[in-house]
Amino acid sequence: NRRGRILSVNNTCMPQVADAAKAMTPAIDAVQAVVSAADHLGLGFSAAPRLLSKGQGPQQITRLDYPDISREEIRAQLMLLPIRRGDARLVWNFQIHTLDERHVYDFTVDAVSAKVWTRFDWVSSDQYRVYPLPSESPNHSTPLPPVDGRKLVVDPADSSASPLGWHNTGSSSFTIMRGNNVHAYQDQEDNNQPPGSQPSCGSSLSCDFPISLDQPPSSYTAAAVANLFYWNNVIHDIQYRYGFDEPAGNFQVNNFANGGAGGDNVRAEAQDGSGTNNANFFTPPDGSRPRMQMFLWNLANPDRDGDLDNGIVIHEYGHGISIRQVGGPSNSSCLNNNQQPGEGWSDWFALVYTAEAGDKGTDRRGIGTYALGEPTDGDGIRTQPYSTDPASNNHTYESIRGMAIPHGVGEVWGQALWKVYWALVNRYGFNPDLYDVSAGAGNHRALLYVNEGLKNTSCSPSFTQARDGIIQAAVDNFGGTDVCLLWKTFADFGLGVDAVSGGANSTNPTNGFQVPASCQCEPLPVVDAGPDENICPGDTAAIGTSALPGHIYNWSPGGQTTAQISVSPPTTTTYTLTATTACGAAQDDMTVFVGDGTGGLDENFEGGTTGWAATGLWHLANDSQCATPNPGYSSPLNAFYYGQEGACNYDTGGANSGELTSPLVHGITSESTLSFDYFRVIENFAGGSFDRTEVDIVTGNDSMTVFTLDSTDASNAAWTNSSPISLAAFAGQSIRVRFRFDSVDAVANGFPGWFIDDVVVTGTSACGPGNTPPAVTITSPADGTTVVEGRVISFAGSATDAEDGDLSSSLGWESNLDGVIGAGRLFSAALSVGTHTITASVTDSGNLDGFDAVSVNVQANTVPSVTINSPTDGATFTQDTSITFIGTATDAEDGDLTAVLRWLSSLDGEIGAGGSFSTSALSVGTHAISASVTDSGELAGSSAVSISVIEPGGPADTIDWNTSATTSYSNQDRAGSISIEDGGATFFMRGNRWRRTVETFAVTPFTVIEFEFQSASQGEIHGIGFDEDDTLNNGLRIFQLFGTQAWGGAIQAYNGQYTVGNFTTYRIPVGAFYTGSALRLVLVNDKDVGTLNNTSRFRNVRIFESAPNVSPLDFNLVTTGPYSNQDISGTIAVEDGGLTFFMEGNRWRRSDQSFIIAPETMVAFEFMSTSQGEIHGLGFDEDNTLSNGPRLFKIFGTQNWSGDIDWFQPYGGGDIGTFKTFVIPVGRFYTGSGFRLMLVNDKDAAPGNNSSRFRNVRIYTLE
Repeated sequence: NRRGRILSVNNTCMPQVADAAKAMTPAIDAVQAVVSAADHLGLGFSAAPRLLSKGQGPQQITRLDYPDISREEIRAQLMLLPIRRGDARLVWNFQIHTLDERHVYDFTVDAVSAKVWTRFDWVSSDQYRVYPLPSESPNHSTPLPPVDGRKLVVDPADSSASPLGWHNTGSSSFTIMRGNNVHAYQDQEDNNQPPGSQPSCGSSLSCDFPISLDQPPSSYTAAAVANLFYWNNVIHDIQYRYGFDEPAGNFQVNNFANGGAGGDNVRAEAQDGSGTNNANFFTPPDGSRPRMQMFLWNLANPDRDGDLDNGIVIHEYGHGISIRQVGGPSNSSCLNNNQQPGEGWSDWFALVYTAEAGDKGTDRRGIGTYALGEPTDGDGIRTQPYSTDPASNNHTYESIRGMAIPHGVGEVWGQALWKVYWALVNRYGFNPDLYDVSAGAGNHRALLYVNEGLKNTSCSPSFTQARDGIIQAAVDNFGGTDVCLLWKTFADFGLGVDAVSGGANSTNPTNGFQVPASCQCEPLPVVDAGPDENICPGDTAAIGTSALPGHIYNWSPGGQTTAQISVSPPTTTTYTLTATTACGAAQDDMTVFVGDGTGGLDENFEGGTTGWAATGLWHLANDSQCATPNPGYSSPLNAFYYGQEGACNYDTGGANSGELTSPLVHGITSESTLSFDYFRVIENFAGGSFDRTEVDIVTGNDSMTVFTLDSTDASNAAWTNSSPISLAAFAGQSIRVRFRFDSVDAVANGFPGWFIDDVVVTGTSACGPGNTPPAVTITSPADGTTVVEGRVISFAGSATDAEDGDLSSSLGWESNLDGVIGAGRLFSAALSVGTHTITASVTDSGNLDGFDAVSVNVQANTVPSVTINSPTDGATFTQDTSITFIGTATDAEDGDLTAVLRWLSSLDGEIGAGGSFSTSALSVGTHAISASVTDSGELAGSSAVSISVIEPGGPADTIDWNTSATTSYSNQDRAGSISIEDGGATFFMRGNRWRRTVETFAVTPFTVIEFEFQSASQGEIHGIGFDEDDTLNNGLRIFQLFGTQAWGGAIQAYNGQYTVGNFTTYRIPVGAFYTGSALRLVLVNDKDVGTLNNTSRFRNVRIFESAPNVSPLDFNLVTTGPYSNQDISGTIAVEDGGLTFFMEGNRWRRSDQSFIIAPETMVAFEFMSTSQGEIHGLGFDEDNTLSNGPRLFKIFGTQNWSGDIDWFQPYGGGDIGTFKTFVIPVGRFYTGSGFRLMLVNDKDAAPGNNSSRFRNVRIYTLE
């Protein structure tokens, strides 16, 4: 216990763990181990870890900085990892804090092979919709059934009991309800196996499933499994706090090298099909998996699910708690006798876990009231409800007479414990936080005493033996203050010291109501002098603890009469405190160690043995010849020797042992080490551990072995240095060094033995000459560093102090411009613009300051400039067509950033990267395309365009004129008739009729209208088109198809091909002539004079998009030559990887490749000019002359040349410097074969700075 007294012993230690290790010397260092872990995680990194410091002790504690993979400093140390019985490995242990802050991985990496043995994630975030602690059932929740009264519980795992959370075993993680402590699943088929399909909580571990309590349980199986999984884990975690841990035999797959067998998480079977109206828990020995079976209950309508009656769940788990601990975890047969209290322990756990603030001992508490369909204060499954009110429960010890075995007998024990529980709660209060055992509330004490009492209870116990186990637990905890309270409570129940059990199988006990004589007086004396203290000469120590009522105190030496005093002894002094009450007296002592002004130890024994204590064969030897073949000592002439001079052996005729203990050593810090020289020649025998040579560090009543060799280790037969052994674990304490020799047996003891010399403990005197200031070093950034505004800077530094050790974590960081910017050894921050003096400083415990400073210059940052060169804003493409994206990015500080451009689509997400790429994978729809880049100062620049991707193939659905209404157009709709024919497919007009649709349409450069036209009698104008505002003043909008009047207000490209009486199909690329966002379709059947018998029929009218589905010309492949005699001067160039043809000056070029121009041939391209010339255009020509009629489509220029076709949508002055899309139905103007593409950038007069860029030129057939 905390006073150093052994109360009981449990041993689950791996014996001779060092012997089980394959190696005790690392073959790889911590840097290599961390790199192996990074490889294991699949993390990329640009450099190796940076070594900050490396310890020299057996743990070789190493500090590393590895910002590529870990947000925090990595601290690695050597440890032994038990693998299996008789097998342990030397490993490096460390943690990696991932950059996304989602994981803290704890690694063990083999220090010889670099193999990753374990990886645990210390971070978890799971949630469960359940009836949570302390709710007993749906009937104990708000709102009441059938409304769902469950609550969502987030991240409930206790890090001490479940360090990996509830869904991870260390080697595997699960999204189903399975983990290290329990695997919950439904077993409706009663095959004791998980079903093929189990409810998944998803990658976010959200175990949130619906429930309808007015439906049969089969409708909410997943919710029942979740509730069962939650409660099994909660009980595991809470009970762990009270001692049901790995050595005690708890239920876990992975015991984390904490003892116990492992491999035995609970199989929790919900809605088990093997029975009804019951439940059970099968508990095999430690290392074998238990099984909990929860049944349905058919005593209410609809049936009720035992998985939701948390009291029953806790009861069943309670069987596992008691069976594993009574008689030890390897014996599952200790609770089979007639008087065994197992059922009572289980009921009691159910009552305690579901107790709530405001409860009273006199309340009626039944077990299983929900499952039985009873009210919450019903009797439950027992003969009487649990209560301290004798009117509700009148059990005493003798009540087991005639009771059913084991349940009836058990409920009597449960009532005894329930009275004990309330005695403690009434004295110490109730705390709803069951995890905080140290708070010492009454319910905490009850749980602790009962759980520890299980371990103290013998196999096949009677009630009196179970009582004694609990009393023994009370003796050892909380200063034994509750022993008499428990005795009195048990005695009131008939379990006093005079109670007679009748034996383990008797059900005929005799009540006893007497308490021990020691409890017949109150208060019993309780005394605690407090822990030992270390002080320097002249300092004062406060000793003792708080006073208790009814106690009289006396200190010796000194005679003080208060429970707490202050003392200032000149030398080390032991103080004894006596506490006296009316019932007697008790004593306790403690020691105040007074330092001698020195720290550490440096002993070569040349000055004698003052302060050293020796037993057995240990003695101070002078120039002994037993250290053969190297006589003498590490430092002549004295050394301590375990052996017999003359005989030069340790053969005394029997087993022998002895200890050599140093004087008290002060001033131990985290940097202190122990080293010594030794000469050791003993028996060499691999078959067992004999002739042990060990070194312990002793502190007060405790000790730790830090060095051990035995007969399995070769003798050195030469003076050898131990190498420094870290004493960091004892920092701040005073220690003694103890050398132990143990022959173990009387065999083969004729060897020289063991010599010790030059014992050195490094330390700093706590009472030394004075304080020195800390040393501070800034390791990052370097002095004079220059960065751009917005860039996050990594700051790193260290601080060491001769007296206080490593103070790096206490560093404070400031900027002369920004003030406080961070703290600790490592952090990141951005600074304002300007020249900063960065200071890292720290203050030690003696109030001395240390600092370091560097200069950092932060330059102003500007936003990067991003330009999208292709595609143009508003461009339209057919699905599956390859679209080329071209852009540039420049930054004033970082230069050209084009290579790191990031391209995004509002529909498809990330689509590419860099300055140029092509894709045909864009989905159908209107895409907002953005190109963006972030500079080194975290400023982002972007540019955006909108493009449309349309489906390939035929036109859209035919307009149904029955549903697509029309109205009069302008003032032209004057006389005649209109009608709808062919079920809505045909619009008929007679006379002087101009009609427009109510519906509007978007006309893009690739919009096409297709229809069939027929006229039985010619009028003046027959046509079709689109207009935006019901007037005739918006330029050419109507495509004239037929008529006696060649109207100048119409586009004549499609006039003249119609024959009266026949239906003729037209396909007009409207967008080539004009575009708009809200245009109405206009139908014209015009005749102003004469008989109005002219007619028009428009049938199967379809409006659709038809973007080119061919790749653009590559001008690296489609070469050009001079056209006619016009290619005079200037420059040409191919840009954008062949997609753009650039011309400046007076240049006329034609392609070397020829093309066939058919009636449906189209050309689409993007055009840009930065300076206007006389003629800018594109066309086709068959013979390299200008004599074949108009061939060139002029889109821009100052000259009105009769030899060209002025295109309907020219490039305007407002378009200068931007790309504009053009679509031209070439085949409507001329056709033929052998045509060469013609590109014109004409200007005859100086200066010749006019320019043209033709980009993404596509020649295709209108479909």
